[in-house]
Amino acid sequence: MSSTLQLAKRFREVILDGRWIANTNFKDQLSDISWEQATTRVGELNTIAMLTFHIDYYISGLVNVFEGGNLEIRDVYSFDLPPIESQEHWQDLLDKLWINFGKILKNLLHY
Repeated sequence: MSSTLQLAKRFREVILDGRWIANTNFKDQLSDISWEQATTRVGELNTIAMLTFHIDYYISGLVNVFEGGNLEIRDVYSFDLPPIESQEHWQDLLDKLWINFGKILKNLLHY
């Protein structure tokens, strides 16, 4: 099995449907979180929404490269989460993550 295919499989497990790390995956953990929970700050820690945005920010940057663009992401912007003020906003962020993840998988499987 090629290293690209192995990477795609591990990535899919971690994000969507596996139990490879800590016996869970992102989709399982985020699917039942309300927007209020996702935006609640605990002490100085980042919120769930901020971490979700952060992960999607980097995945989006990779999608851009796979689609022929330049690597334009910068660490300084990786936590610039727009305000989430409703369940719809939170769901939009999650949907964007799942869509971008699908694009990454598609591109990895074509290498």
